[in-house]
Amino acid sequence: MFDDADLEKAIELGVTAKFRNAGQICIAPTRFFVQEGVYGQFVERFTERAKALRLGRGVEPGVTMGPLANPRRLHAMEKLVADCRSRGARIVTGGSRVGTKDTSSSRRWSWTSPTTLRS
Repeated sequence: MFDDADLEKAIELGVTAKFRNAGQICIAPTRFFVQEGVYGQFVERFTERAKALRLGRGVEPGVTMGPLANPRRLHAMEKLVADCRSRGARIVTGGSRVGTKDTSSSRRWSWTSPTTLRS
């Protein structure tokens, strides 16, 4: 994203693209390239929008991000975040599992919190 781009529109489209279907679609971005002049604002606003997502079952009213498809996705997300951190990225928000340890529950560790990392 360049300094002269429409910041709000870029964030709206970026958050939608990133977190649609919990980020599990082939065209979901894994990174954004943002020019230095708007980098701080982009990270701040993107993070605000990520934090505002409501996790839950997709059939529940008000839910804006459903669960991950299977336990392999949880491990993949943890591995991705760990790799980014090992290369110097900092977690701005998220980066952890969300759910319950109750094996009989449909909410058993089915989500990774919406995560924003920065360099």
